[in-house]
Amino acid sequence: MFEGISPLPRHAPAMVRVLDRMPWLGSAVPEAERALATRLLVAPLLEAREGPCVLERPDGASGLIVLSGLLAVRLHVDGHAATVIVGRGDFTRPWSFDGSGPVEQSADWRVLEHAEMMVLDRRFWVVAARWPQLAEAVLDIAVDRARANLFFMAVRQSARIEERLLLAFWHLADRYGRVCREGVVIDLPNVTHQLLGELVAARRPSVTTALRGLREMGALDREGSSRWILHGTPDDHIRSSPGTVVALG
Repeated sequence: MFEGISPLPRHAPAMVRVLDRMPWLGSAVPEAERALATRLLVAPLLEAREGPCVLERPDGASGLIVLSGLLAVRLHVDGHAATVIVGRGDFTRPWSFDGSGPVEQSADWRVLEHAEMMVLDRRFWVVAARWPQLAEAVLDIAVDRARANLFFMAVRQSARIEERLLLAFWHLADRYGRVCREGVVIDLPNVTHQLLGELVAARRPSVTTALRGLREMGALDREGSSRWILHGTPDDHIRSSPGTVVALG
């Protein structure tokens, strides 16, 4: 299980009603049966505190859906590192990063913000089989996570670090942020300049310089240690390089 994870009692694991925590999934169930689905579709809940974590596969688990909080996974390949952020609504399988492959690699996970995760286990799928559309909805979540990873592959092709960072911030804000009077706000606790660099393939000193430039041009502001505010729209500050297509969202 996660190191630093809140232990779950073996005799009475914490359970959540899936459609209560992710009500939009209910649209995959006929309205006349939604109340029944809400009552029957339950899943174990994991809670993880901030810090490094290691996860062994829970019995019968096919994956996790993050309900709240933020996590980061760093992949090390031949002396290089890349990071992706996983947050609310994302599907993941941390135990799948097993280091196998022709090139030496390893992965480590860190909880950036206290996280709640729902375990999709065999019991869930047995009940969900009554409504096949639910499987499609969960598959959509997994595909969306893959799209996010592909997005960052495209972002890293930009020659300008400022553009890479701004594209990354707008993408993260679209997934995990909220609109307020000042702009679009995203909270990224424990996200350092080093981590941002691994997110967009840049060195930490270059990230620090680029963030200063973005603030000076009015593209973003920072409040405290973790809150970022994006101003205007992506098109106000982003100019994609010729021949590069980058889709937000």
